[in-house]
Amino acid sequence: MIRTIAIASAHTMARPRISLHTDVISAQVARPLLLFVLAGGLASLLYIAQTSGVATTGYDLQSLEGQRQLWLARNEQARARVAVLESLDRVETEAMTRLQMVAPKGIIFVAVAGPTGVSSTPAPPPDRSINGVPAHSGVETAGAKTDRASGAP
Repeated sequence: MIRTIAIASAHTMARPRISLHTDVISAQVARPLLLFVLAGGLASLLYIAQTSGVATTGYDLQSLEGQRQLWLARNEQARARVAVLESLDRVETEAMTRLQMVAPKGIIFVAVAGPTGVSSTPAPPPDRSINGVPAHSGVETAGAKTDRASGAP
């Protein structure tokens, strides 16, 4: 017994047909539509570029802020080191140990005559008058009362 199986060909089976509308779009509609699509694509590329630029700038800003904090900390450490090196105790210790200096036993003051032709009298104080009225004319300032006869507070 031989059985025969009949296979139907793809052409013979009934399938629903889909018809595509293949009419050409008129040039009056196609050009503005194409320009609109291109403008939209360009706008989206510009948006992506701007967003990327802002993100990159944000990362750069964070990096620079971190570097700034690092340099501020180093600056503060350098200031602390300078303060230690400039301290009088350290300078004295360094002078006595490394430079082998000794503390003085006494202090002697020497009077030096000024150069010839120069007066040793002090210069008069600068004029501190305001509109011809001396600054200390017995005028009371806020919070300070003076004795008008002696000018003493």
